[in-house]
Amino acid sequence: GIARDGGLVVLLAACGEGHGNDELLAGLRIGEPESIDLALRADFRVGVHTALALAEKTRRLRVVALTGLGDDVLKLAGIGRISGLDEGLELVREHCGDSARVGVAPLGASCSYAVEEGHS
Repeated sequence: GIARDGGLVVLLAACGEGHGNDELLAGLRIGEPESIDLALRADFRVGVHTALALAEKTRRLRVVALTGLGDDVLKLAGIGRISGLDEGLELVREHCGDSARVGVAPLGASCSYAVEEGHS
C-alpha cells in the first residue's frame, strides 16, 4: 500500500450523500476485523466486506477526516475528525515529522496509485 503501518491518512471527503450502504454500518457494528471476517464467512455481504477492509485499514493506520459524516459513523469506522485542512497538515507534521514523504490522491478511490522510487 501507499501508507506504511502506523502512517497517517488525512481524508477530505464531504460525503454529502452519507455513509452509503447500510450493510457497511452493520459490518462496522460487529466490531474487530476478526469478528467481521467470521461474520462474512457465515453470510457474505458486499457492504460487510467493505466494513472489513475499512476496519483493517483503520487498525493499521491513523485516519482522520474533514467530512460531513456524523460522529457516530466516524467512531464506528475508527476515524477521527479534523476541523479543517490546516489541522490536518499540522497532524501530518506532528505525526510524521518534517522529512515525511507525503502523497496526495486527488481522485481518491477512483484511481489506482503507485509509488515511483526516486520521486518525492
